[in-house]
Amino acid sequence: MGESPHTVFCLAHAFHSDIGALNDVDTVGVVMKFPSGAIGQIDLSRHAVYGYDQRVEVFGASGMLTSDNCTALSSTHFHAAGSSQHPIKFSFPQRYAEAYDVQMNHFINVIKMKENLVITKDDVIRSFHVVDAIEKSFQSGKPVTL
Repeated sequence: MGESPHTVFCLAHAFHSDIGALNDVDTVGVVMKFPSGAIGQIDLSRHAVYGYDQRVEVFGASGMLTSDNCTALSSTHFHAAGSSQHPIKFSFPQRYAEAYDVQMNHFINVIKMKENLVITKDDVIRSFHVVDAIEKSFQSGKPVTL
């Protein structure tokens, strides 16, 4: 987006007592407001009975961009009782093998001084401040301004 959020708000809950006993949560909702007026939403849950659900949707004035869950086969069977798909791929290495390869090659090229880092120290520090603000919002139950 080329900008960091100026306000974040987080609500979370532990629906599973074993996770709550660890003083942790299993379901999280985050809303972020950006200087441009854009609003970002993140929904997280540790429990999806149908597999590790990981999707992204970006809505804008010119349309929508989506990245859906990866399955072993991209086919869906539609029938009188509904529809069915193949299970969602289980792990990050299964889903993102090509991305891991690209990142490893980038890392090697940075070490060999053939490329500059794509992610800078400033990017990491900015993301830390956002995550810290989200944690503070969760603890206080109120929006936090960065």
